[in-house]
Amino acid sequence: MLCLLFLLGNSSLAQEAMPIQSLEQMTQMAAEHLKSEASRSYPEFQAQIDIRPPDPRLRLYRCSHLEFSLAPGTHLYGMGSLGVRCEAPQPWALHLGYQIELRGPVLVAARALAAREAVKPRDVELREIDLSADPGNYLRNPQQAVGLLSKQPILAGQALTPNMLTKPLAIRAGQKVRIMVQTPTYTVSQECTAISNAVAGDLVRCKANNGRILQGVAMDDGTLQIQF
Repeated sequence: MLCLLFLLGNSSLAQEAMPIQSLEQMTQMAAEHLKSEASRSYPEFQAQIDIRPPDPRLRLYRCSHLEFSLAPGTHLYGMGSLGVRCEAPQPWALHLGYQIELRGPVLVAARALAAREAVKPRDVELREIDLSADPGNYLRNPQQAVGLLSKQPILAGQALTPNMLTKPLAIRAGQKVRIMVQTPTYTVSQECTAISNAVAGDLVRCKANNGRILQGVAMDDGTLQIQF
């Protein structure tokens, strides 16, 4: 019995003497790692990192080198989980929850726009905002919006995304259009009637005067082109 008490006492003392990993230091290093990764992925945006701290009762052996990892395909915005691993002197691993908020310049509406309104250069401007979605979903160049039509009403100051805008119709169903056949040596054209609406870049069928159905690519100037 005395021997057992002696061993238990020594075990308790050993646990108390065990070098403990600072949870505060680990959390700070995790935040720095995430900020570095976010800056690498989105250099034009500023990242604000919020780490959910581990349970303060957690006791981990002090690590000589902390390793951080993200699951493949992890997006460095919004909420996620960061893996933390230690190999020596005593292995352990855990995950820390985090939230990343990005802020940076994106294209916004300089004034309210009605649905189906053509966007002009004065209607948009770059402005720094807090992003609530994938940074790749935001427009960041006025050329990406000018000349397009709003699909829906857009509020002044609202960030613009590609799904808010559409190309204007280049061709309307029933419209007389000219279809052009281009080769490296010659160009031939004839008139036909468009069968459907189209924006620039769409494949459009049209009916020639002789009844033949032709197909070409709609161009911004309202013509159709067949290229060889």
